[in-house]
Amino acid sequence: MEMMIGNAKFRVIEYYSKVIKHREGRKGGGVAIYVDSNLKCQPDVVLNQFDSSDFESVFVNVTSSPGKSVLIGAIYRPPGGDINRFNDSMDALLVQLKNCRTRVFLAGDYNINLLIIPIIPKLIIF
Repeated sequence: MEMMIGNAKFRVIEYYSKVIKHREGRKGGGVAIYVDSNLKCQPDVVLNQFDSSDFESVFVNVTSSPGKSVLIGAIYRPPGGDINRFNDSMDALLVQLKNCRTRVFLAGDYNINLLIIPIIPKLIIF
């Protein structure tokens, strides 16, 4: 089943909670993280305010048991963007993540072909 939120379609997955950050100022989707509904999850208010024109991101704190939590982030970088600007924005995000007191897992669609590093050496920075 799908549901519309604004102009974006999101899949409803039974037994999962979703945390969505909508694309602002542009048409289309956004990013989402789906979490097993047996786990306590809460959007990270501070990190979800991180603003970059180079990628979209959403962050959620997931607690599996008292005292055991992780921060999960999903990142989407549109293809064809400037890799140097993306790296600078990622550096700024990583500075913020450095202050987290829990484990951090970042996943995403970075749209970077790491097989062409010998051809485009600046990709190695990523």
